[in-house]
Amino acid sequence: MKKSFILITVLVLIGSFFVFFNGTEKEGAAPAEKEMAADINQWEWTTDKGTFKLSERIAKKVANGEKLIFRASVFSPGSPLFVPIEKGMLDKAAEYGNIDMKMIGPADAVVEKQVAELETLISAEKVDGLAIGTYDVGSTMPMFKKAWDAGIPVISWDLDSPDAYRLSYVGIPTLHEMGLKGGNAFLKFHPEKTGKLAFFAAFPEAPYARENIKGFLDPLMENGYQMEMIGPFKLSLDKSFGYGVAENAFLANPDITGVYVADEYCVVVAQYLERNNLQDDVVLIGKNDMQDILQYVKKGVIKHTITTKPYEQGQNIVKVLYEFLTEGKTVGYRYSIELGDITAENVDDYLE
Repeated sequence: MKKSFILITVLVLIGSFFVFFNGTEKEGAAPAEKEMAADINQWEWTTDKGTFKLSERIAKKVANGEKLIFRASVFSPGSPLFVPIEKGMLDKAAEYGNIDMKMIGPADAVVEKQVAELETLISAEKVDGLAIGTYDVGSTMPMFKKAWDAGIPVISWDLDSPDAYRLSYVGIPTLHEMGLKGGNAFLKFHPEKTGKLAFFAAFPEAPYARENIKGFLDPLMENGYQMEMIGPFKLSLDKSFGYGVAENAFLANPDITGVYVADEYCVVVAQYLERNNLQDDVVLIGKNDMQDILQYVKKGVIKHTITTKPYEQGQNIVKVLYEFLTEGKTVGYRYSIELGDITAENVDDYLE
């Protein structure tokens, strides 16, 4: 009977766990509970959506020092933006040493395929931490809830889903703020308040492009600009196709004096301007800091580009997920990346 009593006691202790709220230890935890935290930590996190509770399956993996599986889902991993983001993720995962980190998503940017992939991943319990990036918030929203209910730590990245069930967001402060930076830069390089302004984006119908362009226009309107505006023109993910779109836009509108490209496909328009010796006639404002973009900044073809620091974003996606699992720690609802301004004056600081 004594042995049975001891066995029951041990089982009860193994089943106990700490409850943490907002990354802090529950008050009044007994010493025995603190000792068991080293074995199984089923962290809890209270948000305006309710309380997230880490699954016991994942808690046991952390306690046993097993390799953790993290996946960052995005609508199109082939976009140039996601190359440095993925490198940041992989480098941070290698630094921790016990993370299997991959970026996943459909090559053709079909959001239904992204959702189906997430559905399978979550249902099969094949992931211990999940980051979801999307340009169609409405379609991916149910996947946040599905991961949340399964006890899988889930965050949003690249484009936020503030109404989703998520622990945090890693990315730029707001799309509107990024557009504002571009608009204010345009005022400097295009002081003439007349002319023709063209807008481009890989996916102009997506929220990231719409909000960017809206932010870009605000300072122009405040300063009385009377430019004729055309577009936005859809460049797509295929740079050859995008070059043709840019070419057609300029052939139809040879009087374009300003261009804003709401994403890293600004490199396509820059290529057209350089080949046609238009860099002195057209003010091109772009986005991000890939090496080919920076080369066009150095040449003066792209007058100003706004960097979202993609490598840093990738590192912090892994950091936020890992620190929650191992410490019950989150950074709150947002982990904002500070936007950067790059011109010919400081481009050498960014070139490799």
